[in-house]
Amino acid sequence: MPPVPDDAGSKRERIELSLSQVPDADLPQVTRRLLEQSHVHVSPSRRYRLEDLLWEEDAPPEISKKARRELARALDLSELAQHHDRFMRLLERFWIAEDSGLSFAELEGLLLNGMRPVTLRDRIERYVFRNPGDWSAEDLFDNLGAFEAGDARLARFLEGLASADVLLDEHLQEKSVSTINGHLRAAGVELRVTGNDGGYPVFTVVST
Repeated sequence: MPPVPDDAGSKRERIELSLSQVPDADLPQVTRRLLEQSHVHVSPSRRYRLEDLLWEEDAPPEISKKARRELARALDLSELAQHHDRFMRLLERFWIAEDSGLSFAELEGLLLNGMRPVTLRDRIERYVFRNPGDWSAEDLFDNLGAFEAGDARLARFLEGLASADVLLDEHLQEKSVSTINGHLRAAGVELRVTGNDGGYPVFTVVST
């Protein structure tokens, strides 16, 4: 962002002045850099919307709702969620885990009564980890909003599911990728090995 004089006003005013001088073509790069800064707070819902806009240009071909649902039905959630913290970090990276799904009026009513709304994270903890088997992978995808999400977000999520950050077993990585690809190829894409991460394969959604 362009520098501005220290005497150009408050910190907020200087930031707004600098931002107003950024050419439109450079705004996506500025947005990416802001989202990468750990000390800059961006609400989950706003981050979600900005990411979808930034990822639009790199989106893969359309992955139909039918393919998504059949893919989810074929996955074994107990295998994917073996490592609690790793799995939750992945979900928090791509989905709004603190969303309660309630309207403002419903949230207000709960807060006035001293009650905390039940969030998506709470439901995942209950139905995936404390009571394994209550939710299938299809149930999880449904609650995450994966059936309606943009193609680019879904592709990145599937890459994360197949990564060594979530699955600490190469055989399980390959098994999950084989299952996923069985449903992605109809859309003209597949997970393919594109690199190496400490000895584990790195999978990326690419066009076939």
